[in-house]
Amino acid sequence: MKNLLIRVLVIGLVVLWAGANGTLGEVDKEKPRGAPEKNALKVSVQRETRMRASGMIREITASSLIMERNITGEIMEFQLEKPLVGFSVGDKVAISYVQKEGRNIAKRVIKNNSRKASKPIKP
Repeated sequence: MKNLLIRVLVIGLVVLWAGANGTLGEVDKEKPRGAPEKNALKVSVQRETRMRASGMIREITASSLIMERNITGEIMEFQLEKPLVGFSVGDKVAISYVQKEGRNIAKRVIKNNSRKASKPIKP
């Protein structure tokens, strides 16, 4: 009986000691991998401003495209990120581009199919 009482007291003291140290029932407070920190600084990334222009292709090479704008008649030159396939001189195109270091860099080039005039409706 005395032996049982000593064991219960020892177990009780161990439980009290663990509770006082804060280790009893403590859950791992570390955040899982990839979780954002609350105190992390937010870094603003400057977005590039995309502009658009439409016109007719005057000259095309593997690295550049020269276009004449429809409305203003202005000649614009664009640097291509990759060679264009399926475009030729005289095609009407719309170009989405950005300006970097004083150069126009074409991000997207699409053919601009003009709408055909609809037939007049007969009464």
